[in-house]
Amino acid sequence: MSPKRSKPKKAPSQQIDIRPPTIDTEHASMKASVAMLHQKTHQSSVNRSGAHQKSAPKTQVVVVGASVSGCAAAMLFARQGIPVTVIEKRHPKDFYKPICTHYIQPCSLNAWRELDLYEPLLEAGAVKNTIGIWTKWGWIPKADLGDVHAMNMRRVTLDPLLRAKMINTPGVTYLDGARCSAVQFDSSGAVVGVTVESGTLGSFELPCTLLVGADGRESAVAELAGVPTEESPNQRFSCFTFFRNIPNESRSTSRMWMLEPYIAYQFPNDDGTTLIALMPTKDRIADFKADRAACFRQIVKALPDAPDIDGAEQIADYLMNTKNSMLLRRKLPRGLALVGDAFMTTDPLHGFGISWGIISASELVRRAAPGLLAGHRPDREVAAYHQARYAEVKGHFKIMADMALAKPMPVMQQMLFSAATRDPEMSAIVQRFLAGTSGTSELLSLRTLLRAFTTTVRHSLRRPPLMASESSNA
Repeated sequence: MSPKRSKPKKAPSQQIDIRPPTIDTEHASMKASVAMLHQKTHQSSVNRSGAHQKSAPKTQVVVVGASVSGCAAAMLFARQGIPVTVIEKRHPKDFYKPICTHYIQPCSLNAWRELDLYEPLLEAGAVKNTIGIWTKWGWIPKADLGDVHAMNMRRVTLDPLLRAKMINTPGVTYLDGARCSAVQFDSSGAVVGVTVESGTLGSFELPCTLLVGADGRESAVAELAGVPTEESPNQRFSCFTFFRNIPNESRSTSRMWMLEPYIAYQFPNDDGTTLIALMPTKDRIADFKADRAACFRQIVKALPDAPDIDGAEQIADYLMNTKNSMLLRRKLPRGLALVGDAFMTTDPLHGFGISWGIISASELVRRAAPGLLAGHRPDREVAAYHQARYAEVKGHFKIMADMALAKPMPVMQQMLFSAATRDPEMSAIVQRFLAGTSGTSELLSLRTLLRAFTTTVRHSLRRPPLMASESSNA
C-alpha cells in the first residue's frame, strides 16, 4: 500500500532579508545574551582543543527537542567546535518518554560509543542481551552475535543520563521551558532562524545556519516549515507494563512472540525490571479500554513458554498507545534537517526508535559539520544526509509498513522465518536483519532465498521421528 501524504498546515513564518531586523530593546538584549553564550561556550571549546584559535568559524546550530536524537546531535556538533542552542518545551530536565519499547538495537552500538556513553549505560544498569523469536514453526534461537548485542534500559534512566551529558557539553546552550513558535526564511526560501517563546526570556528571534528538528513524530518544526508528511497506517496498538522478579527469567535474553496477527515482547531492563509489551490488532482497543488488566493477562498467560507474571510484582500501570502510524518526511527546505522520529517514525513493533534516532544524529553531524566549520551553509551535505539515511533503511521501512497492516505473513517471509527455526545460518541471517546490522541485500539475496528454500524442502521430506514404541521395535 502506498503511503498517504498529509498536506502541511499553513505555518506561521517570517520572510527576512539581509538587512538587520527591527526589534525592541528587550528582544535585542535577550538575543544578545544568547549570542554571548554561544560565543563564550564556543571560544572555550575551541581553546581547549587548541584548534581554530585565530579565526573561529561563526556558525550556529539550533536543535529543537532534547530527547535521544536531539541530545546526540547537540553533543556531536558541539564537540566539533560548533556552538549549539537546544530548545526544549518541557521542564524540568529529568523528563523522559514513557511510551517506548526501551530497546537499544545492536546496530546503534557504535553511535553510543561515539558519544562516550556505551560504558556509562552499562554502569547505569543497561542489560546486554540478544533476542529469541517464537513463530508458529517454533523458536528462532537467539543469535550468537559476539560483541554485537542489544541493550535494554528504561527511558526513566536513559533520558536524564543522556540529557545531563548534553547539557554539560561545552558549546551547548540549553533552553528548557521554551518552544519554537515560528520558522524564519530568507527570500530564497531557505531556513535562517526561528522565533522562540520562553517562559523566562520572553519572545525573541534566534538566527541559525542550520535548524535541526528533533521534536518527535508530531514535529512542530516540520509543520512550521511546511514539510509534507507521508503516513502509512498501522493496524496494531500497544499495551505494556513493567514487572520485577519474574520467576526463572533469563536476564540475558529478550523474547518476541509472532502470534499472527498479535505480537508480544519480554524485555529484561535495568534495576531488575522487565517490560512486557503486547501489540494486538485495533479491533481489540475497546476491550482493552474496558479492562486492560484482564485483556493483557489473558493474552500473556496464553503465550508459549509464557513468563510467570502471577509470580512477579507488577510495578507500573498499563499504558496504551493507539497512535502509531508510520511517518516519513523527505521534502525539506534548505537549512532544515530532521533526525529521529521527526524524520522517520517506525512501527514500535520493531524497536528501532531509539537506535535509528541516535544513528541519524551521528550521520547528520558527520556530513554537515565540515561545511559549518568552513563557514558555509551545508545545504548539499544535509540533503545528501537525508537521501543516504533513507536509502540505508528503506528496505526495513517497507517491510515494517507491510507488517503493520497485520495481514497474513507473505509466502517468502514464511519461508525465511520457518527456515530460521531449522537452520543456524538462516537464524543468524534473520537475526542480523532484525537487529539492523544487515539489510535486505542479505535477507533477500538469491543465496539466502535458495538456502531458505532448500532448508524448507529438506524439512518437508524428512521422515518423522520414530515414536518410543517404534524405536524399541526397530
